[in-house]
Amino acid sequence: MSDTQWIGNTDLANNPGTSAISIVNQVNQQFINSGVKFVIQDGDLVDSYSASNEAVRAKAAQTLYGAGIGFYPLRGNHDAPNNGTASLLAVQNLYPQMTGAGNTFGAGNFVVNAATGSYAFDYNNTRIVMLDQFTGAPTGNADPLKGTNVATQLNWLGAALSTATNPDPGVTNSFVIGHKNLIGGNHVDNLFGANPSSNPAVQNTFFQILAQNKVDAYIGGHDHMMQLDRVTSPDGATTVTQIISGSDSNKFYVPAGTAPNLNGGKTNAEQYGRTQDVLLESLYDVGYWIFTVDGATVDASYYAAASGATLQSGEYLMSVTPTPLNFREVYTVSFSYGVTAVPELSTWAMMLVGFAGLAVAGSLAKRARAVA
Repeated sequence: MSDTQWIGNTDLANNPGTSAISIVNQVNQQFINSGVKFVIQDGDLVDSYSASNEAVRAKAAQTLYGAGIGFYPLRGNHDAPNNGTASLLAVQNLYPQMTGAGNTFGAGNFVVNAATGSYAFDYNNTRIVMLDQFTGAPTGNADPLKGTNVATQLNWLGAALSTATNPDPGVTNSFVIGHKNLIGGNHVDNLFGANPSSNPAVQNTFFQILAQNKVDAYIGGHDHMMQLDRVTSPDGATTVTQIISGSDSNKFYVPAGTAPNLNGGKTNAEQYGRTQDVLLESLYDVGYWIFTVDGATVDASYYAAASGATLQSGEYLMSVTPTPLNFREVYTVSFSYGVTAVPELSTWAMMLVGFAGLAVAGSLAKRARAVA
């Protein structure tokens, strides 16, 4: 699940606390119907941070808990004003599972970075690392939202992923989750700083850590659009699969280089001389991913529903949430130790008939035959 913000002054009764509760409730029901084990949100729980707004969003997760489903959130830039610790403590208080406390719904082996709020856990044979880039981040920029603390977390990340320092012989899959992306489809700011050229040495090390630990994919939000791509490190040595998860808000963006985000006709990667091979892309839809784990193989299916968003002041906005949102399976890809299998183009053509877009919610479900 990604970016559950509600923007604007319409339909506030159904979307209080600057959170898209009308969307969250419908997506939660899809998770319950699908029998997922837990749900991940990769940031921007609300549009405007306050403890009371975050509490509104947290209350909406109770539906999942009541169905026996865990919920593991991450802060985004809209949840982390001024890169401070106050909002981290407030969010952790609402979601004690971020520190391994309370009911973790079957997740275990928690590793928490107390200085930043990043955390990691295992669920059966899958390791999840939730990377908070905001607490104590130096800005290096007039805009504090472009700050990042990733350079200070490289050792922690490596330890959280490594079976040498965090042994669990049953783990065969791993995912790293952040709010901002390795290279964004829309936003130029990213996990490493103000643009794709920021902190190249940190980027190279980060990519190496993911590759050495056979991470299946890096998953981020922030862009309010969906892409699945392969991103290469600045030194050209390492390539990582990235999922830009989409939008579960009423706001949708378009890729850099296309109207209304013309960017000189260049993608963010092209503008900064980087390599980013886009495998899948879709826009303007509300949606979610379900990851199904079977041993060392992970199938990721994307479900999407048309939003009816219209262009307003440079953004695509939805004034009222359609009820119901008519979700349909749009894409399925497979991961196995970091290798992404994408169907042939003819297969995509068949799968795309009648569908038009994407967005995300991260969740993991075990195949029935894998449940002993």
